[in-house]
Amino acid sequence: MMNWGRFLPLFLLPGLLSSYGLMGQNFGIDPNREIQLQASTKQINQFFRRFNAEEAPDGQRWYEGHVDFRSPYFRRKYIPLLIDKQAGIPDSLTSAFVAESVENNQYLSLHAGNFLAEVQVVFAWEGRLDTVQLMLSAQEEEIWSKWVIVGVQGISQLTVGYKDTGQVFLHPMSHEIEFMNLFRAFQDAENLHSYVKEDFSPDGLSVLWYEIQRKRVVFKSVLGVRFHCRQIPGWYFVLQQKLRPELNSGWLITKLERTRTPHPQSIRNE
Repeated sequence: MMNWGRFLPLFLLPGLLSSYGLMGQNFGIDPNREIQLQASTKQINQFFRRFNAEEAPDGQRWYEGHVDFRSPYFRRKYIPLLIDKQAGIPDSLTSAFVAESVENNQYLSLHAGNFLAEVQVVFAWEGRLDTVQLMLSAQEEEIWSKWVIVGVQGISQLTVGYKDTGQVFLHPMSHEIEFMNLFRAFQDAENLHSYVKEDFSPDGLSVLWYEIQRKRVVFKSVLGVRFHCRQIPGWYFVLQQKLRPELNSGWLITKLERTRTPHPQSIRNE
């Protein structure tokens, strides 16, 4: 399970401090505060605030009306710091992403849609452990919002596909006996795949819903979380938590790519 409360150590090597001093001067702020800025982005909301330039380098919130609120200058400095330096994302792609986000006044919000959480969890199915991916999105209510499960993938033990061997089937003349042979079909659970259309795929959320109601499924733990975002027109990125003893850590963009359409209806689970 992820450790949500881990912070960077309170000590930094002198050489590391000096290496970021020049960058802090170029940023136009105190080098010590620059180091704070580059330290772990510990929360998703903090990631949003930094991306939007709604937070000062020392962590203080900026609100509408503040001279630096959503400042293009600070956004051009902030956003590159939210990219995972170890993810191999080309500098040219990062530069284009930053430029389009800032110049087109594109901001991130938990409540703007096109932002999915992928939660890897472990369930026990009648004693057998299975890892499943839950897809969740924020749903707006009248006076608040909440996370809701919108999809389930990877229910391997309950949705395994079988190849139709042709050994069992509903006879093509079944209509002449008013489909009375359905009795046999529904008693043959192991070969049920032979009685449905060939491209049928069980809906994972429906299966999970049913099995939990039958009390055959027990939730065990969360293994990891990542987010899929398409809120910036023409762009898709993955947001993951990278906990490591260095400045470029916390919630970072680990995958960034252009998309053919601004806001697709679905987000790939990659």
